[in-house]
Amino acid sequence: MSSLTLRDLQNFGTTGATTALAAPIPFSELCPFIAQYKDITFKIKVIYDTSFINIARKYRLFPDRFCAHAQDISDNVMLKMLDYFLSLPVRPSELQFTFKESKPIASSKTVIDKIVSTGIEKQHCQMPHAPFVIIRINILSETQKFDCAFLPATLKNLYFL
Repeated sequence: MSSLTLRDLQNFGTTGATTALAAPIPFSELCPFIAQYKDITFKIKVIYDTSFINIARKYRLFPDRFCAHAQDISDNVMLKMLDYFLSLPVRPSELQFTFKESKPIASSKTVIDKIVSTGIEKQHCQMPHAPFVIIRINILSETQKFDCAFLPATLKNLYFL
């Protein structure tokens, strides 16, 4: 496994190459290189913390789609990330988080309440019947409605082959 270098990050958007990481990379180091992209999918280990909002604002991270797979994100940080994306003048059409550890069923209500509190109407939500590891949120800008799904660990390997 090689280490991610500054050169790898500079070429990230143009080469389409993938790089294996020896260690997780802090979001603060990654954001300057990915902020200009509209479709962002992380399949690498990224370290997020409560400074996510400040870093995202500093580098003007305004994606149309943001997906973070196999991440170790606390509930608090995930909710701060959601706050940030929902506060943007043009909200992403898709947000997706795949967690290493299962989240409790009650977290789904917190996520839905947070989205609804911004004035977006719930259209359809697939509620969890067990702890979940995947959150998918689709925001329809034309109607200001959203769909979401909270999926269990049993679906994780099928979803992201």
